[in-house]
Amino acid sequence: MAVDTQNFVAYVDLLGIGDASLGDGDSYYDQLRRFRLALCDAVDRHLDKSDEVFAFSDCAFANSSSLDRLGSYLARLQYVLWDYNIFLKGAISQGERDHFEFAALPKQSKEIVADRKRKLHGYWFPKAFVYPALLEKNLKGVAIQVHGSVSDEKWLEVNTTTSAYFPTDATKKPIVIRDIRIPEEHLPALNNLLKTYMLMSHGSRRVSRYYVPLIVTWIKSYDYSKIGFDSRTSEYSDIPLPVKHLVFNPKIAFEVTALVGGDVIFYSLLAKIAVECQVEKLTAKVFDYIAGNKRLRAAAEHIPDEICPLLIRQRMIDTRIHHLFKTGK
Repeated sequence: MAVDTQNFVAYVDLLGIGDASLGDGDSYYDQLRRFRLALCDAVDRHLDKSDEVFAFSDCAFANSSSLDRLGSYLARLQYVLWDYNIFLKGAISQGERDHFEFAALPKQSKEIVADRKRKLHGYWFPKAFVYPALLEKNLKGVAIQVHGSVSDEKWLEVNTTTSAYFPTDATKKPIVIRDIRIPEEHLPALNNLLKTYMLMSHGSRRVSRYYVPLIVTWIKSYDYSKIGFDSRTSEYSDIPLPVKHLVFNPKIAFEVTALVGGDVIFYSLLAKIAVECQVEKLTAKVFDYIAGNKRLRAAAEHIPDEICPLLIRQRMIDTRIHHLFKTGK
């Protein structure tokens, strides 16, 4: 039987920990404490003796020959921290397992190295091992970016979804990434996600845009096929939280529409509703809202197909044109 020589490496970092250190000191250390507890919990639950994690105060490297174990470890780490409104940025890729003790320089005597190791503790990682950290540094959003070197199609289909982030505040077209999908049982941990995004937007557009990829993943992790409608009472049933907030609460919808990434958020919802929802009345409501909003309508050309396919965006434009002729406006 052939031996699987593949290895996968990952890196995670706490979002906004630098800003927290400049503000409330208690909050800063509380986040570091909770990160430590969550990391130990994720390691205990999902990694085995052949896997390795190299943890620091607010970040951690990990490697494993098992994509399933490493993915489960990353997912668990996220879910536990979400309960405390703590968020991670990270990445996972295929990579080498090599690492070295920091103090153990080559071509030096054992005595010199041994003396140094008593005073210097840590590890040095080669380029292939730290690649996820480079991905994380360029990732301007809350997500676990799954790099293209991870090619297990079955695992990708079950455990990931497409999302997107904005590299700058002024960027119109977002960058598409693959993020770890959120299982249904963990979605309630993000019930306050939109509220956090909106609160952050009033303090900093730079910071608020970091929540966009997580919101997109959150929207795309719900099942919209179960939504029901009783024509006798005009009441909906089994309504996912994104629909409650963005479709049935016009005040929230208005606020989100104006924020950085609001267009990607609404088009992500449109794509899911158009494909999965069996209630035509609700589907038409979402199409009508986006088609009738000048800002969202204008953003259609910048939305990647992976977020909302061209055919669905074209249907939205057609809806707007038909509505104009029908109403005579």
